[in-house]
Amino acid sequence: MRKSRFSETLIVKMLMGTEAGRPTSEIYRKNCISSIRIFKGKSKYGGMEPSGVRHLAPKRQASESIKQTDTFYQSIVENQTELISIYKSNGICIFVNNAFCRFFGQSKEHFIGNYWHQNVFSEDIPSVYDRIASLTPDNPVVVTEYRAINGSGEVRWIQSVNKALFNKSGTIEETRAVGRDITEQKQKEKLKDDVERMIRHDIKTPLASLIALTHLISKGRLNEQLVRHLPRLYNAVRQIAILMDSKEKIEKMERGTFIPQTTQIKFIDIYQNISSTLADILAEKNIALTHRCDDLNIYGDEFLVENMFQNIIKNVIALSPPNNAVTILHRSTTSHIFVDICIKETIPQSIKDAFFEKQSTNIKDFKNSLGAYHAWLIAKAHGGHIIFTASNINETTLTVKFPAPTQRRNNQGNWP
Repeated sequence: MRKSRFSETLIVKMLMGTEAGRPTSEIYRKNCISSIRIFKGKSKYGGMEPSGVRHLAPKRQASESIKQTDTFYQSIVENQTELISIYKSNGICIFVNNAFCRFFGQSKEHFIGNYWHQNVFSEDIPSVYDRIASLTPDNPVVVTEYRAINGSGEVRWIQSVNKALFNKSGTIEETRAVGRDITEQKQKEKLKDDVERMIRHDIKTPLASLIALTHLISKGRLNEQLVRHLPRLYNAVRQIAILMDSKEKIEKMERGTFIPQTTQIKFIDIYQNISSTLADILAEKNIALTHRCDDLNIYGDEFLVENMFQNIIKNVIALSPPNNAVTILHRSTTSHIFVDICIKETIPQSIKDAFFEKQSTNIKDFKNSLGAYHAWLIAKAHGGHIIFTASNINETTLTVKFPAPTQRRNNQGNWP
């Protein structure tokens, strides 16, 4: 831009001349300046001394610097990926950044002048306000977590760092919040909790055997009865040791990334371990567990397959009335092996629907076990499935479907 040939000091001197009574036409002619320029200068510099002009430049520079700084920080806030918002003590929003708008799929006009928590789960809102209300001038920052619906209609977890600004009387005037999406972190935490619950659940049965055997030893019954139970003791210790080491496998199964190391498993071997582990439960309900699977071989992770059948059989026993029988049969095709676990009892549809649910559900006198869900997870990881396949008037069959030995995963780790 072309620089003016009239300095601010010169303009002020000319204005002082007009104020001193000199003819304006003389000033115009002498300095070759238009009356319009003098008029504009008078509105800006009227009444000033030439020495005062020296102070204008630093002030102007400071003002311009402040303006540039404000613009700079505004651009930083707008370009942040965090969800930034400012709202008054009553929850009315006075500012949101671009990331906040993109996340919720709304314009700034949608939020400004309205409550900031429009997309937040209603049951989570009170806890956020309670935490903020607890802030003081000496402790003005708090971290909150809540669920919200994003612009795609998904439920997401938000963690927000909230800083309250107080007035002179110590009352909150506004809150500045910086939020981030922590949904993946929450999912990992939930997965970890679920895996630990499954391991705790599956440990209960072998621990019960250990406790019973310890009781016999404490009573001094070191006789043939205890010797007969030593295989159960060995099996219980073995199960606990393997379960404690299976956390990573279960986490991968939950994520759908687990590929089992398959070996040939003789069903008769895992059946003997299961019948030994469940001996007390079978005796308590006077249930006979039998099989017709002497020649059955299954391919998979040996411990996981055993754990799967143990959990399924245990849950079938829980469904069975006392003085009953549980029978295990098998059949096969060129592509799959089917293991049928049958009881002489009609299972209501409501129980079947909830049988493999991850969360515990009480239906009438039956509480679904986390072990059934764990068994379903193991079958799925092996390319199989577990379903109720038949329910006659007085009989229910639960079928475990496994790939035949000829079936193998492809290069992508998928079953054919």
